[in-house]
Amino acid sequence: MLDGCVMTKKIFVYPVVACAMLIYVYLKVTSRLSNSPIIIPYNNEKIPTKIQAKLAKKDIDYILHLKNVINDANRKQSTEDDEMDWDFSFIIVIQVYRGINNLNHLVDGLKQAKGIGTALLLFSHSFYSKDINRVVRNISFARVLQIYYPYSVQLHPFVFPGYDQKTCDEVMSCRKSDRKALVIQHKHHWWWSASFVFDRVFATRNYNGTILFLEENQYVTSDFIYIFRILDGLLRSSNLHCDIISLGNGKSKSSSYRLINSSILLKPWDTRETLGIAFNKDTWKTVKNLSEHFCRYNDNRWSKSLIHLSTKTSLGKFYALSIEGSRVFRLNKCKDHKTCNETKNNEILLNFVRKIRKKLFPFKMHIVKSNSVEEVGEGNGGWTDVRDHELCLFISNLRNVTP
Repeated sequence: MLDGCVMTKKIFVYPVVACAMLIYVYLKVTSRLSNSPIIIPYNNEKIPTKIQAKLAKKDIDYILHLKNVINDANRKQSTEDDEMDWDFSFIIVIQVYRGINNLNHLVDGLKQAKGIGTALLLFSHSFYSKDINRVVRNISFARVLQIYYPYSVQLHPFVFPGYDQKTCDEVMSCRKSDRKALVIQHKHHWWWSASFVFDRVFATRNYNGTILFLEENQYVTSDFIYIFRILDGLLRSSNLHCDIISLGNGKSKSSSYRLINSSILLKPWDTRETLGIAFNKDTWKTVKNLSEHFCRYNDNRWSKSLIHLSTKTSLGKFYALSIEGSRVFRLNKCKDHKTCNETKNNEILLNFVRKIRKKLFPFKMHIVKSNSVEEVGEGNGGWTDVRDHELCLFISNLRNVTP
């Protein structure tokens, strides 16, 4: 690695500085190789090809070990308590990435929610971590099940669907590209979770109710289950045409919250109501039959892709029942992590939730109907690699697991 640094009789400052920089980079990278059981590029970090070749055998063995652990966990699909009778009244699926601090906040919020004791919390992980597992397995206030996304960047660090530094088109002509594998993974992971939960989890095979989807970077109010059950009752009503429930729009102004906390909206679903969505097997069958529209839509966000798909149904766009006074909020809203204080931002949100506590659990609620339609338009990009399209469609066609 230091061959390019040739010392001559005449010493110049620039070569000396360049040589020192190479030594620094070499030491930093080799340090990571020796101290980490698995190397995962993060925040678009690039790992040189020569360094990839030095991936230690112990790291490869660790990846293979993780694959076995994950496949075994998904196959068994069991809780920590082998005597669990699977007696639950509703299911919450929680997408877990790597944000253990946010996950702790979410778990705290769930613990304070009235009625949480009858829930099955199904945690779907895209990253295997003992620390994160410890947080989940310490939950004692509800039943818990864990599943693991098997096509993660963690398990495929230098090959697709991880970082292989190229993009492929429809004829599989591949070019060098900075494909953002971690960002793209969120869409794959959500799609796999929905498919796995509705079609393959043993615990849900006889469950025909509505399933709620949350993410680790979200927070819930203490009455979110109370509101969820009200909306779910309306969803089941034959008097309303509705496909999906939304518990959150992210609005967090305490001064106006009292005016909207009991207002239910029935309208075509759009991008403003994508926090805490819930739907049942009937809606999932519709979604799955239109998987081409989800998997080939050029947007790396699962929520925007799902909304696009909903415009392709034979009955028109999905209608959503949503609560105008949000019960699900987004943690860690920082876009620029260099200038933004995540801890401070989260504390502001938690203070807001404390302020509105007395405005929760409304006794009376009213429905506001609207036919206003948001134009979906083109996707925001980041989803052009045909291999991502094919992986997504492959996930759609995974066979059901029979008990």
